[in-house]
Amino acid sequence: MGVTLPLADITPENVASNWKHIADFDKSTHPTDNMEIMHYIRGNIESVNKLKNPTSQKTAETAPRSVEIFDMMAQFLADGHGKDIVPKV
Repeated sequence: MGVTLPLADITPENVASNWKHIADFDKSTHPTDNMEIMHYIRGNIESVNKLKNPTSQKTAETAPRSVEIFDMMAQFLADGHGKDIVPKV
């Protein structure tokens, strides 16, 4: 799973201090398509954003997270919906 650093924090020192986690492949994933890849990318971006801009508990409970939305979209497509639009996109 590695480490996600905000762009401003990607420095040689931060990479070196996080290297153990960056190079740890015990929890590696193997996405098979773009939707799966975006799931992980969005999750990482949201993790970084939470660190930079923590939200109230109420907002976190009521606001849909983009990862959940991407999961719903993947399920929608897996169920065979939207076949006519997929080639266009």
